[in-house]
Amino acid sequence: MPRHDYRLELTADLDYAKDATGDYKMFKPSIGINTQILDGILMGASYNLETESTFLNFSLRKGSSELGATMRQHENDNYGVAYLHLGEQTFKPFLGINSPGWYNMPLKGEVVAYRAPKYTLGPITVFDSEQRSIESLIEDIQIAKANPAIKGIALVNPSFSASFALQQELYNAMLDFKEDGRKIAFYFDNISNGGYIFASSLADKIYLNPMGSLDLKGISISSPYLHGMLESLGIEVMNFRSHPFKTAGNTFSESEMSPAEREMYESFLGSIYDQMIDQVNRGRGDKLDGNLRDIIDQGPYYLASDALDKGLVDGLVYQDEFYKTLKEEFGFSRNSTSNPEYSDYSWAHPKTTKIAVIYTQGNIVMGEGTPGQKIAHATTVRQIRAARQNKEYKGIILRVDSGGGSAQASDIILRELELAQSENKLPVVVSMAGVAASGGYYISCGADRIIADPATLTGSIGVIGLTFNAQRAFQKIRVNWSTVKTAERSDFGSIYRPWTQDEKDLMSRMIEHTYDDFTRKVDTGRETMNLDQVLANAQGRVWTGAQAHQIGLVDDLGGMDKALEHMRELTGITGEIELIDTTTNQKGFVVNMKGNPLSMLAPVAALEEMGRDYIQIYEMWKDFDGDNVLMLSPLETQMHQF
Repeated sequence: MPRHDYRLELTADLDYAKDATGDYKMFKPSIGINTQILDGILMGASYNLETESTFLNFSLRKGSSELGATMRQHENDNYGVAYLHLGEQTFKPFLGINSPGWYNMPLKGEVVAYRAPKYTLGPITVFDSEQRSIESLIEDIQIAKANPAIKGIALVNPSFSASFALQQELYNAMLDFKEDGRKIAFYFDNISNGGYIFASSLADKIYLNPMGSLDLKGISISSPYLHGMLESLGIEVMNFRSHPFKTAGNTFSESEMSPAEREMYESFLGSIYDQMIDQVNRGRGDKLDGNLRDIIDQGPYYLASDALDKGLVDGLVYQDEFYKTLKEEFGFSRNSTSNPEYSDYSWAHPKTTKIAVIYTQGNIVMGEGTPGQKIAHATTVRQIRAARQNKEYKGIILRVDSGGGSAQASDIILRELELAQSENKLPVVVSMAGVAASGGYYISCGADRIIADPATLTGSIGVIGLTFNAQRAFQKIRVNWSTVKTAERSDFGSIYRPWTQDEKDLMSRMIEHTYDDFTRKVDTGRETMNLDQVLANAQGRVWTGAQAHQIGLVDDLGGMDKALEHMRELTGITGEIELIDTTTNQKGFVVNMKGNPLSMLAPVAALEEMGRDYIQIYEMWKDFDGDNVLMLSPLETQMHQF
């Protein structure tokens, strides 16, 4: 928003140029005045003392366009020029800001911590148009808050997928929008489980279609187990793990959920459920007819009237009645999908201090990779090194959304962050998104401050090694292997023969050594914990951000805004801070493409649906080909439908 409604500008220009004889000289000045007498109405005049000519200008601004004219008067040489200027800036309209209304906010698709490109074709970068970063959504809300004409946000059939953690960051941004009394209202044809959790925690009003339903039923975790299938194929799975809670390989080695796995899942799922209950009770507890946990146990609500009787919604209306109902409730019904950010007419902007933001999202692997798709060690180290050696940056915020991966790659990345602190004296603040566990926690543990969302999945301080013996499978298909060796263990790691006990012991020692190194690194990085406390809370256990905060694995709870607060404290910066995205390639052309074009074909869509879980397992594990020891969480970022 403009910081000044009106602007008066005085100008004086001197020309130093060649005269008619070809010699350089200083010409008499040209003086002028320009003013914006009303929003979007500009007038100005100037007089050139050298040529004794007068210039007059007048223009009207509306939206992102400016229509104007310039006139010159000099004896008998008079002329005028009209012009139309189109640009990206939006100007305050000369007819004034519209009457109060609703911003019909589009909230669809997938919400991620970092919007990674799908493909890069030379100078062209292709993005998924159905994917949005959480930061772009929060910025959209902040722009709406700055617009005096927007008195409320209306969401009609919102449907987005995100981790619980990013949903909390969006929730906090919406609460900030409501601080000065603005309203938020929802309309649904049908309400999903997650959609209701989000809407009920924020909404002043929730309306449901009279024939709609509310799929309120709590949350659960399900995991496939492939041991029986692999055993029937003749494949032995060797799952080396530092502790029973380190269950990332259990999908392959077990037939069902182990007791340790169930205990861990019940713990952090209970923590997330408690957060959800608290969120809904704060937003709607006084309207509910009964205890929220009991109401959820009685769901889902397939009859809209049942949802209304329980106080879960405020009314049953059709979509065409939505804004009329809002008019009756709040006194205004004008609505628009437009959310303009008006041009700033400030005379000057304060000097900013730059902080580098590095986004690390995906599996941690050795080698090169596309940022946002995976955290490749060479690519990530290069980004950190460029940031720490750039004297413009006074600190680094590392945004982490990863369930881990290669132990070696994680260690190399942590080393580069330590160099930023020791050699370049830069504070490092970690902001955890949906998940920052195992290797994701390892690369975070040395930071000066660690910030997590309450629902972030973190911890999982432990190590696994997974390998296979397919000797019986080869025998079943009549494939025989013969080997010539120069040393006792020349064929160590081969899948066509069983491992000896000595080889298993060697792998176990490697797992133990890596785990000891992991816990020592956490002990060194976490000034709030001693080694005994680290060991007690490690053992491969996954914690929510709220739990991790209680035991000292993270320093504070919140999103990027909270990370920025801590960076300000560490650096002592009192002025404006400018966050610089040092991850995204700013060169070339950007193309947005909707999903996979082949998915429009019914057979392809059916295959994608049936094989999604198995495809995800394959894609995750193929990244770790050649890595013997992994710091891998049993859970990646879990996307939920809201």
